Amino acid sequence: MLKRFRLALTVVAVLATTLFGLPQSAHAAPTVTLLSAQGQVMVGATPIAKGRLSPAAAGLPARTEVWIGSRWSTSQVGTTGTDGVFSLPLTYGRTTVGTYSFRLAVVSGGSTYYSNAFNITRLPTNVVVLSAPGSASVGQRVTARADVRNLGSGRTVTAQWLVNGQWSSSASATTNAAGEAYVPLTYGANVAGTYTWRLASTNPYGIRSVTRAYTLVRQGVYIPTIPSSQYDLRRGPNTTNRVILSYDDCPTSLTSFRATLLAAEAANIGLALLPTGDCITAGRFDAAFARAHGHHVFNHSISHPLLTSLSYSGVLYQLGAPGVVTTYGRPPYGGYNSTVASAYAAKGMRIWIWDVDTNDWRGKSASEVVSYTVNVAGPGDSVLMHMHWNGFNASAITGIQSGLAARGIQLCRNFPGTAPVAPPSMWC
Repeated sequence: MLKRFRLALTVVAVLATTLFGLPQSAHAAPTVTLLSAQGQVMVGATPIAKGRLSPAAAGLPARTEVWIGSRWSTSQVGTTGTDGVFSLPLTYGRTTVGTYSFRLAVVSGGSTYYSNAFNITRLPTNVVVLSAPGSASVGQRVTARADVRNLGSGRTVTAQWLVNGQWSSSASATTNAAGEAYVPLTYGANVAGTYTWRLASTNPYGIRSVTRAYTLVRQGVYIPTIPSSQYDLRRGPNTTNRVILSYDDCPTSLTSFRATLLAAEAANIGLALLPTGDCITAGRFDAAFARAHGHHVFNHSISHPLLTSLSYSGVLYQLGAPGVVTTYGRPPYGGYNSTVASAYAAKGMRIWIWDVDTNDWRGKSASEVVSYTVNVAGPGDSVLMHMHWNGFNASAITGIQSGLAARGIQLCRNFPGTAPVAPPSMWC
């Protein structure tokens, strides 16, 4: 009797399951799993979150949600694939640095199933000034050391200057492997004044950043020192691509000398003058006047002998007063040897000869001297002429200036103020 009762209960249970759809065993609820997502990205980037619904079902609504304030808010939407996998962009907060919490959601059978929450950190890529000068001399080359956060090499950083109330871009530099760049601060380099600048950079995703404004005060005059490794016998004190007009020996008179220097100054031309000591003693050359009007004065011996024919002590004598005692000197006739070189070094002078010899001393006319110089001189050249021949006058000097300018070549500029007695190089 008991066996029949148990059998009846089993049949009833089977019928109930068949008739009313009751599960014979419980099924696990669907799950949403995060398969991949970048934990850190640059500001501006759009990372992708990849998720999977298990068990797989195609075409179900899927979405990303982001935690805003105190609740989850829907961001991007899509659908699951045949394998239950789906990919959606994480766009919220794309342009703002910070850490954001997301989760994935899939709607199945009228219910919504979620992945675990995960974070995306958007890293800054702003440009930062690490160091920069607050002041510099006129003509001095200076740079701002900058860093572009989290981007490494190959990013462009540009200096911008406040000009007439608007920011204007100037020189740029590219970051190195450490993410640093040395940006030239070139605007207004040759004019005294106070300048306002900043740096700007744009990351690979189009997000632009600028630094705060900085101030650079330009004052005085900067004359660079030429390292021994960069010193050139022919270029002498010239560190630029401008042409130096250099004049040896002695002018015909102090009056013509002063008139020529004033004309050169008015044309913003700085001359290199190399008088003999005998010329100075004769009163036809005024070194103080030349320097006061923006011209450089260098040594050319006392009495113009061929220095290679003299003893070491004889050369030393020729390089002293009443000749010009300074930092550069030109041996007469361009003649030098090891003895002469040693004597110049002992006097603290470097030998300077020339690139272009006009041979004006052969009696060439002013027009011939001008034509030869304009056609032959190249960027950075030193041109040799003489103060008592036809290249040393206002018309010849300004003619050379305009002729070279037509070729895109500039002359050394007039020194803004009194030129130093012993400059490390010329201010060109």
